[in-house]
Amino acid sequence: MKFQLILLIVLLCIGDDALSAKIEFPDEELASESVLPVFDDPLPVKNRNVTTAKKIELTGFLGLTMNEPFTDPYNFGGMITYHFNEFHALQFYGTVFSATENDYPAQINEETGGDPGGYDIRGKVAEPESAMMLAYKISPYYGKFSLTKQGVLNIALYGTLGIGTIQISGEQSVAAALGIGQKFYFTDKFSLVADLRILGFTGPDPRGKIEVNPDPGISENGDRFQLKYIFTLGAAYIF
Repeated sequence: MKFQLILLIVLLCIGDDALSAKIEFPDEELASESVLPVFDDPLPVKNRNVTTAKKIELTGFLGLTMNEPFTDPYNFGGMITYHFNEFHALQFYGTVFSATENDYPAQINEETGGDPGGYDIRGKVAEPESAMMLAYKISPYYGKFSLTKQGVLNIALYGTLGIGTIQISGEQSVAAALGIGQKFYFTDKFSLVADLRILGFTGPDPRGKIEVNPDPGISENGDRFQLKYIFTLGAAYIF
């Protein structure tokens, strides 16, 4: 108890000047570097593993026409792309459709009992044969990700806008296409491509030659506005 009382008296006797004494350290003992790195250029470093500027890219693909009613949905084709720079490119797109009638026309005829009103469309459906497009391609996003932390997969998202022709049952029609795709680069030259395109055109009615009153969207010559959703998977190589 006596010790605590003595300590309290000593603390009360010490002036404010003693408590606010300035403590100084030699300069050599102070930190000379910042914890965070300081860059001369504040822009982040851009490390692009895959370059496409001024290069030609060849792509082959297999696909499905997702809304094909009366013919087999399979298609195959290719693309030739010239990259002006890393963002803008010009692309030629060509695809060949199966053009083989599926089982639905026969099923429709069976269910309707061969109604003479014109529902028997076996062998009469309009068959898509091929399509060719010249498209503008833009690649606004390039990135990387790693699932195993042992390697990096480079990816690129792109969009396309094109115009060309589609051939159905021997008739050519003007078509336009809007598309989006994703590329997965396994090397700086080789990639896998997933592509979805929507083709819009006015062409022969997919039901073919049937004796029914035309729908409002069908012209006197049997043409109607249509959309085809074409999804493809392919492989690409940059030269």
